[in-house]
Amino acid sequence: MISAAGLDEKVLTLTVRASSKHIAEFKAAVFDTGSSVPIAFAFCWITLAEVRARIASLIGPGQLPLHESQSFEVIEPLAPETDYVLTLSFALIETPPGLDIQGRVSRQDGVIILHMQTLLRLLPVREAPE
Repeated sequence: MISAAGLDEKVLTLTVRASSKHIAEFKAAVFDTGSSVPIAFAFCWITLAEVRARIASLIGPGQLPLHESQSFEVIEPLAPETDYVLTLSFALIETPPGLDIQGRVSRQDGVIILHMQTLLRLLPVREAPE
């Protein structure tokens, strides 16, 4: 995982659910025909309104976040129709400009079952080609 020590960091904690409907939609989108919850399904929670708002507030106007990488460390697979606690920490990276998102997914009893990391590069938005 990418280290973001010493950079501006914010934390967001949410209760999330691995709903069968959303799992099926994700599996269809990635052509997954297996019976288990795909490892990358947890990435869908990065698209929640609360997370998008936090990203927007951290990067500010005039920046386009571009997905560069993601990684997962699964300790225990996600189970359908189960609630989890998602904790995300956000760290701005100065050079090259980016946003490092470190996450962990815990069961309701506090046991961490998954670690994830996403790196977004920040590109300046331009009004017209130069």
